[in-house]
Amino acid sequence: MNILVFASKLVGCKCVEFLLKEHMNDNYTFVITEKNDEKLKALLVNSGQNFYEIDNFNDHLNNDESFDWILNLWGGLILESRLLSKAKNNLNIHPSMLPHARGKDPIVWTIQNNFPAGTTLHEMTSKIDAGDIFYQQELAYCMPIKGLELYDQILKHSVNVFKNNWSNIKNNPKKFKIDYEKHQLFLRKHLINNQTKDFSDETINKTLLWLLSHDFTKKEDQKKGKYGAQVIINNKVYIATLSLEEKN
Repeated sequence: MNILVFASKLVGCKCVEFLLKEHMNDNYTFVITEKNDEKLKALLVNSGQNFYEIDNFNDHLNNDESFDWILNLWGGLILESRLLSKAKNNLNIHPSMLPHARGKDPIVWTIQNNFPAGTTLHEMTSKIDAGDIFYQQELAYCMPIKGLELYDQILKHSVNVFKNNWSNIKNNPKKFKIDYEKHQLFLRKHLINNQTKDFSDETINKTLLWLLSHDFTKKEDQKKGKYGAQVIINNKVYIATLSLEEKN
C-alpha cells in the first residue's frame, strides 16, 4: 500500500518504528511535523527512509499523487480537505474517548470533567475530531491524578492501541458513527482562559482559604494525621497541601 505518514514526538516515533518493522512491505512517504525532532529523524535515516520536513512537504507533493492511507500519528496538524482527498482512507490518533474532549489539550478536559480517558482511532474530516471511528479503547484511571501522570499513561496507551489494531484497520477499514452534536470542541484559547483563576472567584476563594487555613504544620506531622487539610476520595484519605509561588 502507498501510505502518507505525518508524525512527531514519542507516539509518532514509536508508531513509525512499528510500521517499519511489522509493515515493511508498504510504501511510505514520511513527513516530520515537529521541528528539531531528532529522534524521529534518526530513526528514519537509520532505516534508510527518505522524509520531508513539514515546511517543504507541499513543494514536493504532486497534484496527481494519491495514497491508500494518510496517517496522522501525533502529527499535531489539522489536515486540509484538499490533502485528505488524495487518499482512499485516513486515520488520526486522538488521546481521548471521543466524542469527549475533542480538540486541544484533551487530558486537561478529561480530568476536569471526569470524562472517561482513552484513545480513539478515527477518520479525519473537515471538522476537527469529528470523524467516524475505526476503534477506541478506554484507559481506566483513578482520582486523584495529575495531568502529567495521566498524559504519560495516555502516550503509552495510544501507541499500544495503534499497534494492536492497525493491521485489521488497514485491511478492513470498517467505521462506526458517534454523535458529536452536543460535545464541545476545545481550542487552545480555552486552556489559556482556564489556566488562570481570580482569587475573587468564590469557588477558588473558599478552596484556597480552606487549604491555607490548615497549612501550618510540618509535612511529617501531616502524614501522622495530626494536622493539615485532608480530602476523602473514593473512601481513601489524602493529605492536601497548596503550593503558591509568585510568577515573575
